[in-house]
Amino acid sequence: MAKWLDSDDLLPYDNQVGGHKFTKEKPLLGLLKHKEGYILKSVEGGTKGKNEVRFYEELIKNESLINLRKLVPLYYGTVTVQINSIDMTFIVLDDITTGMKKPCVMDVKIGSQTWEPGCSEKKKNDENVN
Repeated sequence: MAKWLDSDDLLPYDNQVGGHKFTKEKPLLGLLKHKEGYILKSVEGGTKGKNEVRFYEELIKNESLINLRKLVPLYYGTVTVQINSIDMTFIVLDDITTGMKKPCVMDVKIGSQTWEPGCSEKKKNDENVN
């Protein structure tokens, strides 16, 4: 996978129904689809984005996670794309919905804590399940 991708080869991911969606109004979040069939997920700033990249990299090299690896799309690394004159980093994943007429994929969060370390107290309180 190239370190840089041409944004002309990318489109918003049409099958997405929830979460952060790539739109003209919010071009820095969301999923994109590369013309060769890869999904690009923007890497959020701060520790959240770094942790997500670290998760995928650990999943590849840690053999004790082989069962979890079967449930996660293939990870091809990260790329940089210039969008609206801003250099954006994206995680590159296999599109597991290729060939499906009506795909239905769920993004499951694992654990009892939904907020990332270092987030605001408001976010912690808003997401705290008690």
